[in-house]
Amino acid sequence: MGLRRAAATAALVVFTAACAGRMEHALLERFFELSRLRDKTALAPIASVIFEPLEQGIVDRFEIIRIAPEERSGSAQTEVAAKEVTVDADVRGPDGTVSKKRLIVTMQRSPGADNSGWRITGIATLARS
Repeated sequence: MGLRRAAATAALVVFTAACAGRMEHALLERFFELSRLRDKTALAPIASVIFEPLEQGIVDRFEIIRIAPEERSGSAQTEVAAKEVTVDADVRGPDGTVSKKRLIVTMQRSPGADNSGWRITGIATLARS
């Protein structure tokens, strides 16, 4: 019985880990796709920033490394939730070279918005050591 319980617990942990970050991954995937196309009109509902392909390059592939816990600010009616998502990305620069970059993406959700109300409001490149 103990072995069966351990197996069930392990399966639950794997399932939970697989689900974690699904929303963030989908939002980032759409963000990088629309940034690559420089489609600012389509980006407007999901982001207030762009990953500018002519300056920063194009994200070919990415992996979410960390999702920070949500931070909330404001009153009950004006509460804004924010979180940072750390991403390791393969970025093809304007010159065509591909390099690995660590990106910190800031996401915000406005008052009254559900989980689909997250928007990308900032992106920064960290120096890799």
